[in-house]
This record gives sequence, C-alpha cells and structure tokens, in this order.
Amino acid sequence: FFQAEDGIRDIGVTGVQTCALPISYQTLLRGCSDHMFGITKKQHTDLSEAGSLILVPHTLFRQWAEYIRTQTSLQAVYIDKVTAFKAENFNKQIMAAKVVLISNTMYKYLYQWAYSNDVSWKRVFIDEADTIVIPGSQPYFKTRFTWLISASWANLLFPREIGRAHV
Repeated sequence: FFQAEDGIRDIGVTGVQTCALPISYQTLLRGCSDHMFGITKKQHTDLSEAGSLILVPHTLFRQWAEYIRTQTSLQAVYIDKVTAFKAENFNKQIMAAKVVLISNTMYKYLYQWAYSNDVSWKRVFIDEADTIVIPGSQPYFKTRFTWLISASWANLLFPREIGRAHV
C-alpha cells in the first residue's frame, strides 16, 4: 500500500490533496495492473490540523525532550503530566507547534482533547512501537500518516504472544 502526498492546492480551497493507491509489489515490477482495488481521495484542510505528534514511552520522554530542545529549532509543546492541559492558551500552543511530544501515559488525555476539538494531526510518530504500552481500548488519532519507530522491526511483524512459551 503506497500513499503519496502531491501537495497540489485547489484554487479557493485551503488543503492538500492526498491520493492513496493500493498497489502490489508485482504491479510495480510489471509497470501495469491487471485490476485496481480502489482509489481514495481525501481533502485535508489546515483549519483543524495540528503539526506532528511524537508519542514516546514515559521512560524516554526526557531524552526526546532534551534532544528536541538542544538539537532542533522546532516550536514544540511537551506533555508528560496532566497539568500541561491546564496551561494558558493550551489549544493555541498545540495548533501553533510544529511538534507535540507526549508520553504514552498521557495518550488518553490528549486523545480526549483532540476528539472534543475535532483536531487531526499531519503525522503521528510512535517510538518503540513494538513495546510501547497504549491500552487497546484507546482509539487512534486522526492523522494523515503514522510512522512506527523501532530498532526491532521484526517484533512489529511477528509480535510475541503474551503468556506463551517460545522455543
């Protein structure tokens, strides 16, 4: 499944057109398709879309925050405690930030905020995606793209079953 962002803006519309085409690897090799599974076209508007969300395990939050502060010039918001949601102009800060860094322990609170404010994200990055703890009952954020970050990519493809012995 390939997803391409073409960056074309229509006159009179503030948004980016995104087209997603499910194409098999064999189709790419042949350069043509015997059949088409479907085409999805979706209009993204900038009105209720926040920047990038980086979701990290609580134990790595400080490391990520320090890196963003010292190694980049990105405008960022850092959420590792519930009190962050009570900050003055919280909504404006989130919408103006290029990056929002959040601890996995704050996932449900940020999701509730995003849902109630109808906010979607340009990108969601999930660090340590193979081991991060996010309760299964929590829905996913609305986003254009989701990136899974892991040094152990094989664990994403072949997750271990909990409570079962492996030889």
